[in-house]
Amino acid sequence: MQMKTQKIWVAVNKNGDVRMFTDEPTRNKQTGKWESKHPFVNSSLYNEVKSIIEHANVNWESEPNFFEIQIDN
Repeated sequence: MQMKTQKIWVAVNKNGDVRMFTDEPTRNKQTGKWESKHPFVNSSLYNEVKSIIEHANVNWESEPNFFEIQIDN
């Protein structure tokens, strides 16, 4: 089985939405959102990461978190 490494940045918008990106996002204080040209979407991975972020009490004031995740192909 071959493993793939996925690098993602995770941040929480002001309204509490968890967002994932493939590059480091920037905080837009006017909109209350983290922004990047490269959003990352994977619903299975999102649910797992969201649970981790919520338990870690990450919020809008927190800096983005970087993860390298091993995925089975």
